[in-house]
Amino acid sequence: MNVQLSKMKEALISERLYSSTNKSCREFEISFNGKKIPPNARVIGEKDSIYLKDIIHDNSIVLRYSESHCNTCINTMIENLNKFSNYIESKNIILLSTSVSPNYISQIRKVKNIKFSIYELPPDLENLFKDIDIPYYFVIEKCSMRVNSAFVPQKEYPELIDAYLKNVIKEYFNYIYSDFAPTRYSIPPTPS
Repeated sequence: MNVQLSKMKEALISERLYSSTNKSCREFEISFNGKKIPPNARVIGEKDSIYLKDIIHDNSIVLRYSESHCNTCINTMIENLNKFSNYIESKNIILLSTSVSPNYISQIRKVKNIKFSIYELPPDLENLFKDIDIPYYFVIEKCSMRVNSAFVPQKEYPELIDAYLKNVIKEYFNYIYSDFAPTRYSIPPTPS
């Protein structure tokens, strides 16, 4: 009887912790969406500092992570970006990282065979692109330089990453994604 009560208690605690984490992730997404990126925001490349606006060529999907995050989580999110990279030009996929190791960016690029641009966040941008102890995705819209469609995946629901990326491809990159064949459709340009 005590074993059964103990298991029920563990399950209840686990569910409460998950609900709390899930709630805080959704609250973060809501508060992060719509943030304006300052025109003078700079990130650090492998060689030098560059204006963020200069690396946003079109709408861009961003993976925000830290060297200290769960490696499995980072790997899964990068693998998913690789999986969908046929529908998003690699110049429009950006990885923003914070790290302690000076060679972290070049090491991770080699080890994970990353084709995307990786930049380090300087301390002054860590307030805007918060480290929430979990890697997350968001879109930067070129025309407004605003953050949209923030998404903090939960490892309990990996299928939501696919659903999120398919939706981003459709909404921001003019593709209708199906498992059989992606179709690019054209949206008339916005009048200037």
